[in-house]
Amino acid sequence: MNFFSKIHHLPLDWIGLENIPAVPVELDGLLDSALKLYERTREIQPAKQGLTNRYTLNATTATSLEFLYGQKPGDGLQGALDEVIANLKHDPAGIIAALRKTLTQDDPKDNVPRDLSSLQGLSLDDPTQWSMAWTNFQDIYAKSEHLVPDYAATLTDVDAATRSFWPTIADNGLAYNLLMLKKIGVSDLADVRKHFAEAWSADWEALATAGSLFAIDLRIFSSVDPATVNGYQRFTPSTLTLLRQDPRTKDLTPFAISVSGRNTAGGQRYVRGTATDSTWLYALQAAKTSVTVYGIWLGHVYHWHIVTASMQMTMYNNIDEDHVLYKLIAPQANYLVQFDELLLLLWSSIAPPTSPSTARSFLELMNTFAFQRTYFDDDPVNTLERNNITQADFTVNTPWDKYPVVATFLTLWQATSAYIKVVVDQSFADDAAVATDKQLQAWMADAADSGEGNIRGLPKPIDSRQKLQDVLTSLIYRITAHGGSRMRPSAYPVQSFVANFPPCLQRTHIPSPADTLSTTQLLEFLPKTGTIGEMMTFYNIFIFSKPYVPFIPKAGVTADLFFPGGPDAPRNRALIGFREVLMTTIEGLESDAPQINQWPLNIET
Repeated sequence: MNFFSKIHHLPLDWIGLENIPAVPVELDGLLDSALKLYERTREIQPAKQGLTNRYTLNATTATSLEFLYGQKPGDGLQGALDEVIANLKHDPAGIIAALRKTLTQDDPKDNVPRDLSSLQGLSLDDPTQWSMAWTNFQDIYAKSEHLVPDYAATLTDVDAATRSFWPTIADNGLAYNLLMLKKIGVSDLADVRKHFAEAWSADWEALATAGSLFAIDLRIFSSVDPATVNGYQRFTPSTLTLLRQDPRTKDLTPFAISVSGRNTAGGQRYVRGTATDSTWLYALQAAKTSVTVYGIWLGHVYHWHIVTASMQMTMYNNIDEDHVLYKLIAPQANYLVQFDELLLLLWSSIAPPTSPSTARSFLELMNTFAFQRTYFDDDPVNTLERNNITQADFTVNTPWDKYPVVATFLTLWQATSAYIKVVVDQSFADDAAVATDKQLQAWMADAADSGEGNIRGLPKPIDSRQKLQDVLTSLIYRITAHGGSRMRPSAYPVQSFVANFPPCLQRTHIPSPADTLSTTQLLEFLPKTGTIGEMMTFYNIFIFSKPYVPFIPKAGVTADLFFPGGPDAPRNRALIGFREVLMTTIEGLESDAPQINQWPLNIET
């Protein structure tokens, strides 16, 4: 491997970002990925043009298309891609300079306030208007309209909002990898008690003793600055949400939420029954905002993009094409590195509207999250064990029926593990074959090297088939699980009613628990029309574009096999079995009309 064929990475340690795994830089294939992404912006146009329902906001009546994208809607992403494509054709080296610029750029591209009369700058007048993001394309609005009263009630009815808070997260966390719930034990109480201070109740301690106290701890966002983009604030609150579990029904109900800004600024503690109903509704929305931002950047991008890209980079730099590990990994190791590069290059046009408003602030968040984080920490079984989440606590009739997304992830995990075990056992005769494989050893050393992959916690040495199986299961699982992001239930109807998963608050003010907010005032905290439009562009580019390569080949599960020997060879039989489990999973997610070929083989977006 010489300097020119090796995949390199951004020098993030030069600017103090020493925890984040390597972010690869590769020009090969970048133009192809940019052209493919441009085509995707065309594929989602029918969904955009289906935004024909009319609404009245601020005494102005217009279509949802006009409210979300303006009276003359263009496509900023297409324009930005045009520029990148032109540069790649005529000055590809300039792309490297542009990527380096992302390391030092601190301000959003546009801090000029929009005209307040702009259709994209309005807060909604009524909670039912969040349905404006539902397109008539493929009858999505008609199929979802019956849900409007229940979804809207989460902004007016304190009981409905409290009751639906956890099920909304537990049922709809597939694309966002929402496994951050933690069971609070007695040993955790000191920190939680100190955080809630005078709001703390002895009853809460009793919940922990009984094994009924849970938390969603997203205080990591205390490290994130609010941003101002297009004249509007984007705020990710730092939140800690406490939930109690009914030991009979296994239902989780939030009862206390802390909300604060950067470095705990403006912090408030909201307790159900003590806070006013309206500020409790605000606190629930603040908590949902931090859950959404966690899901986008930490649950999804860190777990599935950042670590995976570093592992793929170091694999390509050390494993030859005729090696069995290349045959295993390479078919699922396309497009990711190039997409991550495009994400950094096109940040202001492609990233969802969160408070990390520049590529630099995004990288800083990744670096904070990566502190003392190891490779296997991201595996779902380890995450659940670390957070004391057990099947018994979330099962009433069928396993995990009170936390359904866990059942899906564990099904994928177990299927991945079974597949990888066969591949490893068939490819390496014994532990000695693993320990003496020079290319494998070079890959693992490179991946762990702080100057290369910078991934902590990989086995040292990797000297057994079990250790290799562990590494490969984690890697292939990440790629596979990411594919759920492209399935329609990952956006419609729940997430696309954006108040269910707000990407930001648009005011940094944190009200006192004693305040009284009207519904209009509450809606002013939530995403404005243009912000909803940006979020829907983000969702739709996943949902309404076909994968470059589907996980399940269109010719069937026995087509396009990775290993020699045909469908009866053990490694290929294992691959076929893996595909069959995924087909069953897709059918469970979309029982009415399963999109078998929509789940991608690679991480493409």
